[in-house]
Amino acid sequence: MDTIYDFVAARIRQDFASPGFAAADLGAGAGLMATKLESIGYNVVAVDRTNTDYAAASRHIIVDFDDEDFASTVGIGSFHLVTALEILDSVQNPISFLTNIRRLLLPGGVAVLSVARLDLLPAHLRFVLDHAIESLGFERDSDLKSQIFWEHFSAHFLAFAGMALRDHTLFPQEFLLKRLNPPWMVRHVLVVEPRNPAMDNLIPVV
Repeated sequence: MDTIYDFVAARIRQDFASPGFAAADLGAGAGLMATKLESIGYNVVAVDRTNTDYAAASRHIIVDFDDEDFASTVGIGSFHLVTALEILDSVQNPISFLTNIRRLLLPGGVAVLSVARLDLLPAHLRFVLDHAIESLGFERDSDLKSQIFWEHFSAHFLAFAGMALRDHTLFPQEFLLKRLNPPWMVRHVLVVEPRNPAMDNLIPVV
């Protein structure tokens, strides 16, 4: 089976390939996604908390993703594309992280993110959501939690960060047809973009 990096790279190559454009890969790790973006023709900056395992050729920047202003270190308004795979689940403040992604983008830019099912969320977020669901009179069912989290994320987290959902699918795609994969393997793959200011008065309040 192709990895999520192959899946996302194929989508970018199909819909957003722009040789010579600038891309930032957040949570770069060993550089797997950065290398794929380079092969598409992007000028890539890899970003992570450490460069210990980094093996790609692109420039690497070390930041703390829990810093509310890490975008200033990476380059505000500098990128046509931002990727953030397998990283959103580990940050302390997802809305702050998403806000920094918005600040990195040039006008017309997009970001591609992966979001794990609830099963892989940090324990403190699972705890909060468990009690929120119980307060609504529901049991702590994993599928229900994941659905509620996804609805909350797509309706609120993105809006509060000034972002809008452009497209959404699941990885692996076989899950859509056969449901053969365990739930903890499933990722939401999102394409998001800065929200139109005209939509400000539509932001839901929680």
